[in-house]
Amino acid sequence: MSNDASDPLRRFTPELLDHLAFIYGPAAADGLLERLLARLRRTLERCTLHRIPPELRLSEHDALLITYPDQVTLGGEPPLRTLGRLLDEHLADVVSGVHLLPFYPWTSDDGFSVVDYRRVDEDLGDWSDVTVLSGRYRLAFDAVINHVSAASEAFQGYLHGDERYAEHFVTLDPHTDVSAVVRPRTTPLLTRLETARGERFVWTTFSSDQIDLNYASPEVLLDVIDVILTYVERGARILRPRCSHLPLEGSRQQQRASAADPPDHQAAAQLPRGGRARRGTADRDQRAARRERRLLRRRPRRSP
Repeated sequence: MSNDASDPLRRFTPELLDHLAFIYGPAAADGLLERLLARLRRTLERCTLHRIPPELRLSEHDALLITYPDQVTLGGEPPLRTLGRLLDEHLADVVSGVHLLPFYPWTSDDGFSVVDYRRVDEDLGDWSDVTVLSGRYRLAFDAVINHVSAASEAFQGYLHGDERYAEHFVTLDPHTDVSAVVRPRTTPLLTRLETARGERFVWTTFSSDQIDLNYASPEVLLDVIDVILTYVERGARILRPRCSHLPLEGSRQQQRASAADPPDHQAAAQLPRGGRARRGTADRDQRAARRERRLLRRRPRRSP
């Protein structure tokens, strides 16, 4: 642990160490802290970070456009570039930021089954296109850090016995009582798979193509922190994290976050989802419409 008074991370190290010890135990905490600080320092070397003054933070005066990167296309131009031109020519005075829905390589669920967190889907453009957008607009990225695609390097490594990924995913005895788990899916919660170590039942909250990550493994946490910091380095100013498995329910981190989170005043305008309808979103849109109708039916009627 650094004792250098000029180290910008020095004042955070006691709390970071406390969190790591609480989650993974005191014996592992020191080593994990050093690895975490080393990664944070790489980000500090690559970009300048500063505290956002209150007057520049998101407020009810902001409006963010939430859109898939390929929502608007023009010939053979990379969709991210087309989106940038649309924003500059028609929406620059309307929106203060852009929430890019997943733009990573993916296999299902409209981009939410991510194959590689650190790459831009080549059909959409590349990181240079994202960099251009970040220079003009406040960018929000989706951090889909609750699960990965079954085609990802990590899960393929797990299937083939790669020791780096031996604890990367949540597995359970198939006889475990999971009846108390409530989720908006009818597919099995546990997916049976043959691996190099034999039969395994992995936790798949959303689908058999979306394998839940196991945060009880510190290697998963460090890998995901690397992903998040990569997004920061690439221009993300806002992250929308997806829910994830945590090793401890009701942990201090969750309690503190809940107590500290301010009300969300972000306004988001979402373009129609026609851009990806060709990729199998019709069923998902129909489900969303049915949910909206159910909610409308539940609303109390106003007195005449």
